[in-house]
Amino acid sequence: FSSVPYEKGFALLKHIEHVVGGPKNMDPFIRAYVSKFGHPTMTITSEELREFATQYFQQHHDLDLEALVDWREWFFKPGMPKGTRELLDDSLLNEVNALLRVWTAEGDHEPTAGDIDGWTCVQTTILLKQLLTEHVAALTVKTLDQMDQLY
Repeated sequence: FSSVPYEKGFALLKHIEHVVGGPKNMDPFIRAYVSKFGHPTMTITSEELREFATQYFQQHHDLDLEALVDWREWFFKPGMPKGTRELLDDSLLNEVNALLRVWTAEGDHEPTAGDIDGWTCVQTTILLKQLLTEHVAALTVKTLDQMDQLY
């Protein structure tokens, strides 16, 4: 299993949303897409997605998606296309990284019970995964006891 196709697919949808004018134009497209392809056992190819999106935005918004999206780069080149990073909001990951620095003694404050207030389960999972895979040496008995007390 690899999360790369899912991340790249998400980034492609964010890119399309950006070039078509934002959520006001993208949300109806998503509804149309789900209406047409949303059956649980149905899958489509990248080419079918390109065709459907191109036709939809041409018909509903008079936009030439072929001119606005470099489909070859998105579908056939490895990695993320240039400019993708600016479209993604990594504020939740930044919170995880800040707390990770605290627990690995690189941070500038003591951990508190409020550090994870409002966090999603994904943020907590990422924190624990990072601690267990890249900072296991920081997980002393004292540190684990402190985490247990706080959270």
